[in-house]
Amino acid sequence: MEGQILAYDENTRKGLIKGEDSNRYDFTIMEWKAQGEPSLGMKVDFEFSENNATDIYPLLDLSQITSDSSVDQNQDTGSVINKTYPSVFAYFTHPIKIDYANFDGRVTRKEYWMFSLFYWLILLVASFLLGFAGALDGGDSSPFAMIGLVVLGIYILALIIPVLSVTVRRLHDAGLSGWWALLSFIPIVNYVGGIVVLIMTLLPSQGENKFGPSRQLS
Repeated sequence: MEGQILAYDENTRKGLIKGEDSNRYDFTIMEWKAQGEPSLGMKVDFEFSENNATDIYPLLDLSQITSDSSVDQNQDTGSVINKTYPSVFAYFTHPIKIDYANFDGRVTRKEYWMFSLFYWLILLVASFLLGFAGALDGGDSSPFAMIGLVVLGIYILALIIPVLSVTVRRLHDAGLSGWWALLSFIPIVNYVGGIVVLIMTLLPSQGENKFGPSRQLS
């Protein structure tokens, strides 16, 4: 069926299509079968199941095809996703609230390291404050210290998945398989594996690759 995209939210990666039957169908980016991302007003061809659109492909609009003699026809820069964060702290909250268990796509080095910075900063500050308060309250065996350890444990466990997903998407951005991230969890060699993964996350971003378009922060 053919239709037109009525709405698409880059943050939630969800949208709405109006089909030629006048019905409206929800979709997610997982059903988008083309490079780049969908945009408002784009004409598409899709399958559907109940009220959900699947296997979505953009339709070629000949009226939008233009030629420019000043452009090198052999140059292929690939698709680029422009991403904007409303605040610095959003680098930390976005992977938790929006992409909690998203292992598809890519994140840039800046996105990865800003998330990591806030993750470790919060962990270190909380550990220092809880340790200091626990010492004043009678040492490691005090009730306050025990409660602090539980809180830190919950924080670490709750963020294991987003930490892993951000790492996987950073590896994708460098053109590497996300499975390399598991090196950090292999017993005995996890320290060496962690260093290897760290080096991988420092690699520069690629252009468009098999994991999706490159990302540009604005």
